[in-house]
Amino acid sequence: MAITNDNNPRGCTLYMNNMVCDRRKTLMNETLSCVCQHVLAVDSGIVRIAVCLYTVLFHFSKKLKHIQKIMKHYWNLPAAASFLSAMMLFSATPEALATDIVTVNTKKAKKVQRVEYGWHYEEIGMIGDGGLYAELVRNRNFEEANLPEGLIIKDGMYADMPNPKQPIKQIYQIDPLVGWLTLPLTNSPIRVKRTADNPLNANNSHSMRIDVLEDISNGSDAAIVNTGYFGMAFKQGVGYRLSLYALARQYEGALEVCLADKDGKPCSTPATITLRKGDSWKKHNVTLTAQKSVADGMLRIVPTKKGTLQLDMVSMFPGDTYDGGKSVFRADIVQNLKDYRPDFLRFPGGCNIHGVNEETMNHWKKTVGDIAMRPGQWGKWEPHYRSDGLGMHEFYELCEYLGCNAMYVIPVGMVCTEWVKRDKDGNFMHKPTDVNYYIQDALDAIEYAIGPTDSKYGAMRAENGHPEPFPLKYVEIGNEDFGPVYYEKYHQIYKALKERYPHLIYIANSTLNDRQQEDIDKFVDKKEIEVFDEHYYRNVQWAIDNFHRFDHYKRQGIRLYIAELGIMGNGVGGPVGQYPTAILAEGIFKMALERNADLKPIMADRPLMRNWECINRGDLQPMLLNSSTQSVKTFNYHLCKMLRDNTVDVVYDVSNTEGEKNLFVTAGIDTRTGEYIVKIINLGNTPATFSLNLNGRKFTGRADITTLTAKPDQRATPDNPNAVNPEERRELFVKSTPTITVAEKSFTIYRMK
Repeated sequence: MAITNDNNPRGCTLYMNNMVCDRRKTLMNETLSCVCQHVLAVDSGIVRIAVCLYTVLFHFSKKLKHIQKIMKHYWNLPAAASFLSAMMLFSATPEALATDIVTVNTKKAKKVQRVEYGWHYEEIGMIGDGGLYAELVRNRNFEEANLPEGLIIKDGMYADMPNPKQPIKQIYQIDPLVGWLTLPLTNSPIRVKRTADNPLNANNSHSMRIDVLEDISNGSDAAIVNTGYFGMAFKQGVGYRLSLYALARQYEGALEVCLADKDGKPCSTPATITLRKGDSWKKHNVTLTAQKSVADGMLRIVPTKKGTLQLDMVSMFPGDTYDGGKSVFRADIVQNLKDYRPDFLRFPGGCNIHGVNEETMNHWKKTVGDIAMRPGQWGKWEPHYRSDGLGMHEFYELCEYLGCNAMYVIPVGMVCTEWVKRDKDGNFMHKPTDVNYYIQDALDAIEYAIGPTDSKYGAMRAENGHPEPFPLKYVEIGNEDFGPVYYEKYHQIYKALKERYPHLIYIANSTLNDRQQEDIDKFVDKKEIEVFDEHYYRNVQWAIDNFHRFDHYKRQGIRLYIAELGIMGNGVGGPVGQYPTAILAEGIFKMALERNADLKPIMADRPLMRNWECINRGDLQPMLLNSSTQSVKTFNYHLCKMLRDNTVDVVYDVSNTEGEKNLFVTAGIDTRTGEYIVKIINLGNTPATFSLNLNGRKFTGRADITTLTAKPDQRATPDNPNAVNPEERRELFVKSTPTITVAEKSFTIYRMK
């Protein structure tokens, strides 16, 4: 217990832990006088008084009347003495408060491998387009309304599909010109529509046809605008790089382009693009400099002459992207990601790896090279379309910016089981696919990442601006694939990849239930399983009940990997309303993983990000919430980072008399610093107090304490970005069994020497 003068630059601290109640009355008077004078010198507020009284109460509970007298003498506050009397009725000693005992058995140590903490990236909720990917123009290639390839619509449903009336299988429909408008909204002299005539190229089959009914004079409100992803953010003085392709069919004259505010009024000097009638598709580039800062602006295009033309691949990036404008990433988002210091990034998914048929699986070769040649792709998660501007090359560049390893996930030719029919016995009837195609596709992808520049795909990487190999470490074979078909495909793919690239680490999938470990014996050869990936979407009680789940796992030389963890209540798979409990429950699960780190675990945190407007400003707490102007670290981010920043390589057995109903504790050592690390999660609605017994080991040094807590309505959002932050403090221990109190709904870490 410590009372610290936070206003004293020397950090003057009065410690009373080692005082005993049977000291002489004179010593007691001197001590109490010192306390009173110290507190009064710092702050006469009730907070300081309460701290002082609480401390004295612990150590001199049998001297109530004498303490009351001294309180009145120094403060002339009868209320202070009354307060002390009331506190006395509640508890006489610290031991009475600390009814629970947490024992760390420092004699029973286990050397482990530090947990690797990284992220699972999956295109959902505008995590890339409208978020990390700094493109400002939505529907830049006019392909966003494309229907899923290979799916046939019959009677208002997708045909040849199990349970076609499920909400996730609704027919995909969206305005073909989503993101685009003409001004004024009524009676505009400009008509626009999506057309398949005169395509830009074979991969980009649609463009925007523009019919201008009359010449548009200066000062007119008539224009074509793109509002981006819930408004474009412009910063005063920053240049915005606009490029577009134009086909001048029956048009001769100027296109005037500029940045505009939410009312369509220019906020940059217009730039002029001159078109000549009969010209074929031609790319034009201009830079527009914002004259003022705008949070919800738009791109404004004015065709000044009567006629017909087409536009395609209208793209605009801010000049201040990460890495001094050299990258395609929003600088603020990358900085938040970099602050976390991930060990790896798992990409590009997720369910977009296996799709709902072969056509909608991830085909990496369509995601590299010139963005005008990237068709984009439909995905099963809203808002469904992704531009693939964040392609395989950009993901690897992101890994380099973050200083982390790459974990690339490959398709195996099996689709999402929700979209697969079953036979009468309940077995999935996967359609046959050519495993050799997927083997070669994976070999080509790896060659692109790390192959020499004189190889076909290594040369392509160099041509795209990166002759050096990328930091590829892991290759996951499939995503959430399982069953006899998968086990055979895994065997064939693993054998081919391992023979060609033996230094890479390969990851196998498991079923989506609580018996994943049973799958290991079903593989063709379990010696081919290097890392085993388990996914969990459960409720809070499940996380509590499974705190010791991994204690019972068989140690057979296979690394444990959790690529997806979602505890219901955080907007994933169940009702909201359990914040922050659901996120704390995920922390319990990860503490259990760390306690069993002899399994050499890998943990991919998720959900990584969402566009706040895309999720309708809902209650979901991903690690980052992004708006057009801000990227905000949430409770989820801070909890995951606290775990990532406090890994251990020795763990201890911990016993807990609370029974692990609300209080969960793990302990270990960081041998690099020689510090003992104790992690504590309190799920309860009230503070938890317990005695920490470290087998009689006496700590006489400092303890650095980090605490994260939040009330149900205390959420970090773009409207309130600083609502949640960890709090740090330092204390000194002079007892072998310190009494610890942690806040309700909290995650606390003690680092002690």
